[in-house]
Amino acid sequence: MNVVMVATLNSVVLLFFATPTTRKSRQNKNHAPTMIKTGALLLQQRSAIQHSLLKSCKQHVIPSNNHKNNSAPTIRFAHMSDVHVWQPHLFTRSKASVLHFLRHNRLRDYKQIQGYLNIKYNRGPDAYPVPIFQQALEQAMRKEKEQQAPNMDHLLITGDITNISLYDEFARVRQLLNEHFLDRLTLAQAKTLASQPQGNMDEAWRHVSIVPGNHDTYTHESIEKDYFGELFGDCLGTTSTATGGEASSLHRYYQHFPNIKVLSQENSTGDSFAQHVVILGLNTGYPTKPFVARGNIGQVQMQQASDLLQTVLDELAATQSAVNVYKIVMMHHPPVNRHPESKYHEFMHGMNKKSMELVQNFCFEHGVDLVLNGHTHHDYACWLPNHHNAKRTLNLDPGSSTQNDPKKNRVPRYNVYEICDAQLHSAEAIIWSSEQQSHCQTQRIGMP
Repeated sequence: MNVVMVATLNSVVLLFFATPTTRKSRQNKNHAPTMIKTGALLLQQRSAIQHSLLKSCKQHVIPSNNHKNNSAPTIRFAHMSDVHVWQPHLFTRSKASVLHFLRHNRLRDYKQIQGYLNIKYNRGPDAYPVPIFQQALEQAMRKEKEQQAPNMDHLLITGDITNISLYDEFARVRQLLNEHFLDRLTLAQAKTLASQPQGNMDEAWRHVSIVPGNHDTYTHESIEKDYFGELFGDCLGTTSTATGGEASSLHRYYQHFPNIKVLSQENSTGDSFAQHVVILGLNTGYPTKPFVARGNIGQVQMQQASDLLQTVLDELAATQSAVNVYKIVMMHHPPVNRHPESKYHEFMHGMNKKSMELVQNFCFEHGVDLVLNGHTHHDYACWLPNHHNAKRTLNLDPGSSTQNDPKKNRVPRYNVYEICDAQLHSAEAIIWSSEQQSHCQTQRIGMP
């Protein structure tokens, strides 16, 4: 095994320094499917969706079930991130061994070996305990009484659900969500929330919103075979990009983003809506070289997001002008520089300056209320930079929802948000206790 490890590390180091490319050329290569949607084509796309988007983007109706002591209709969200579902048994079989990767992986996907060695020999296979994720999901759906709705109306996950983008990892996450979250929806609630008469499990997936992280786009194979879209396409929102025709498999992954959902909550009488929550999902992940975890978001995706969001807002205003709208953006990498003192910030901790500015300007232009992200494994709250003295955008990161490493001040946690009258009514962190072996600590998130 020592010989294999040395050979593997040598291969990884050689790959890291071989065939250097500029950031611009690498971005163009990895985002080629989205970069072609420019000029007249983008204008045609905007015109095509403006008349039919909201109709196809089903309004997922949330009943006026008041949670706990709230007197007004309230939508409750659970926000988890960086769960890194890990299956040690996958690597005890010869098929998933390091030698298997060496023999069968293409050269550009050797980053999986780096990730595998990092988990097995650095972080350890117990770094992200699956039972903690299971308990968090079950607690989010727990009912105070049998007749009441579950604690949460919607689950938000801001990326890094896997470690090294193996298909089995994606499948395991779907299984966990199905067994410990969605199965706990009552049939009556599934019918109502999904706006579908049958209330089946496929429609119940609409109560989950997920965006990928850098670990979910670890390899070119996972992108080209669209593992994320295959297993989580039914919890993605409506997109502005056509997915039919002669598009290649590489196109299909990038065509999932940006995507949008509208959650509409009924008022107390059920004859109209009390509030809307719009959720916009962005992609910041793409395959990178070993030891690089940066994110990127381009002008094209942000232009599509702008068209998509504005169309939905215009149609909501035209049809239900008296109803307030709360706007949420989900992404994996932070839209601010969390480590300005680090010269490696762009490579490990976040996105390049241009990407951050694109997101910040987008939030200012569209009056975004809340940006949710993950990636850093540390909880964080801040206001996005705003040089226009206009409405401010809150940025929240719950930290990792499974990493249990008190020595590094990393304790599993997830956030809970209450939206009432299209405003953030409360924000709390639900924190894991190793002593109690449960999420028994609640901490109010102080506004920065």
